[in-house]
Parts: sequence; C-alpha cells; structure tokens
Amino acid sequence: MEEILTQFTSTQITYALGALLVINSIFLLLLLILFIRLGKIFKGNTGKNLESVISTLVSHKEKVDVFQKEAIETFINHDERIKKSAHAPHVLRFDAFNGTGDGGKQSFATALVSEDGNGMVLSSLYIRDKMRIYAKPVENYTSSFELTEEEQAVLKHSKK
Repeated sequence: MEEILTQFTSTQITYALGALLVINSIFLLLLLILFIRLGKIFKGNTGKNLESVISTLVSHKEKVDVFQKEAIETFINHDERIKKSAHAPHVLRFDAFNGTGDGGKQSFATALVSEDGNGMVLSSLYIRDKMRIYAKPVENYTSSFELTEEEQAVLKHSKK
C-alpha cells in the first residue's frame, strides 16, 4: 500500500481529495434538495400529512365519478327526449284551388314528426269565408289517412 501512495505526489493527492470533496458537496446539495421536496410533499399545504392529502384526492375523485355518471345519464335522457320531439318543421304554402281566386296561397301543410317519424301532419284549407284545419297522425313516416301531395311533400322533407 505504501508503494502505491509513494508513486503519487502530494499535489496529485491534494487534487484528488479536492475533486472528491467537490463531488461529495454536489451529492450533498442534491440530497438536501430532495429532502426539502419530500418535506413539502409530506407536509402538504395546510400541514396535513400525505395520507390525508391522498384520501382527500380519492374523495374528490369519487365525487367527480358520481357527477360524471349522473351527467352521462342526463345526456342519455335528453337524447331520448329530443328524438321523441318534433324537429325542423317545414311549412308549405299552396293554392288549394289552383288559382280560381277562392283562397290564394293561404292554405298550408306542415309535418311535426320526431326523428323516428312519429307525430302528425297538420294542414289547412283556406276559402274566402272559411278555413278548415286537418291533423293526420303519422307513424314511421306513414299515415293511416290518405295524404295530399302537399302533405306528402312536407313529410318527405322532414325525413332529411
């Protein structure tokens, strides 16, 4: 062992010890930074320990999961209700008496149907001193009553 030490000069040994001291100081500084970080994690913002912080986060996550489930159920419910409601009604005005002057383009037909094609076709015939309104039920875009050309046109338009 003495032979090895005698091969190195005291200057070389001093440099080696200095380098080891610098490396050791860097590791000590990194260890100090790590302890400070761990202290912040375990302490928490209000002096709570890590276990209570984690349990609070788990509790919040459970509340968010319940809220998400309720929101999804609400969206599904709204989607079902929207499918059943009348959408995009189209009104077609027409001259019921083909220009004889008895009504002009005061008559109309409109389809009030859901996405499934269930609802009704509403039509009116206007004559100078009278007005008649007809409602015909519709299921799956077909009616058990005979539909006029105008009623068929608005029903076809509502399929789009």
